[in-house]
Amino acid sequence: MTCPYRIRTVRFRTGERLPMLVRRSDGLPLFMPTVYSTTMLRQRNLASNTIRQALRSLMVLYLLADERGYDVEARIRDGEFLSLGDITALVTAVSSRIDESDVSKDDVGTMVEPATAASRLRYIRDYLSWLCSWRQYQLSCETDRYLAYDRGRAEMIGALEARIANPKGRNSVNRREGFSAEAALRIAELVDPESRNNPWEDKTVRVRNFLIIMWLMGLGIRRGELLGVMVPDIDNRRQTVLIARRPDNPDDPRRDEPNTKTRDRVLALDEDLLAATLDYVINVRGPIVKRTHARHKFLFIDHQRGRALSSAAISKMFVELTAELRKLRVDFPEIPERVSAHVLRHAWNDRLSEESDRVGMSPEDEKRIRNESMGWSQTSNTAADYLRRTIRRQAAKADLNIQKGIFSGNKSDCERECLE
Repeated sequence: MTCPYRIRTVRFRTGERLPMLVRRSDGLPLFMPTVYSTTMLRQRNLASNTIRQALRSLMVLYLLADERGYDVEARIRDGEFLSLGDITALVTAVSSRIDESDVSKDDVGTMVEPATAASRLRYIRDYLSWLCSWRQYQLSCETDRYLAYDRGRAEMIGALEARIANPKGRNSVNRREGFSAEAALRIAELVDPESRNNPWEDKTVRVRNFLIIMWLMGLGIRRGELLGVMVPDIDNRRQTVLIARRPDNPDDPRRDEPNTKTRDRVLALDEDLLAATLDYVINVRGPIVKRTHARHKFLFIDHQRGRALSSAAISKMFVELTAELRKLRVDFPEIPERVSAHVLRHAWNDRLSEESDRVGMSPEDEKRIRNESMGWSQTSNTAADYLRRTIRRQAAKADLNIQKGIFSGNKSDCERECLE
């Protein structure tokens, strides 16, 4: 069944992108969610992707209301609020993927990560709280009706807050993490343009996708940062690339603009990676840009129309790559079940930890290097989210050493008793 709602992003001449929650039937935006996003989210100068995530969360609320046969805004206006049954159903709904046109069919009907579900519930809580405040402004604060409304609002918001799970609590098994250096080698061999098992047929697409994987594995950058790189950002002489922040870039023709989430920074490029990139720019990208008369300067492009590559194209690429990698997991189980740009970012952090151990880097220096390369502030503790595999491996090694020491100690005691 087609979802009756969708997120449409409007692009202004200034380059600003404004997502809106609209009805699929007529393309008209839902009034109150639009007022909320423009007055409460846009005014806070939030990134368009953040506003889009908030509206996708509200889509869950309105889909559930349609399914259960009630009007969200009428409930809030009349002071009926959401019942405990509605809230319980909402907690279940936010954990499922939304069947929208921009979601791949493989993901429809599956569960989202706990962090995503918790984030959705927070967005819905804030929206409902705002709706209640909107209504309370119309009531006299000294009336019994106002006081009763305020109690009902507090109960509903409190019930929602009590059900927002802490995704970083005790459930740590099966959370996203990187993979071994051996698995990275297998992935690199598979995406090599000359590989017989390469999942893409077109030679130029093979070259581009190989380069994308090498950039993500070698630099640890996010998908949005990769798609935001322009050819002039690459300094051939210094062998560096600028990872720049360009929010609401008027020169970016993409409606859904990829963004650099963290700080801008300059990263070093290996000679081989730089040479492969320049070869792509001259021998692959150049002819396509000339044929399609593309005017933009973005590094990675759609090879059919010459447009700047989209986030959806990257997602599709990883779906195809994951399908091919699953065939290799029979012989190489260390290959992850699912590969994405963010998994490659986790893997980069594992490689940095291994390099730090190899050269004897101090923990302070390792933290400074990691924060600089990832675009985090020097006081950030975000690294813990990207070191799950390394920490798990170190913990397993420590456990085995402890167990070995215990059994060795018991064996020594037995030997001494025999000698006596």
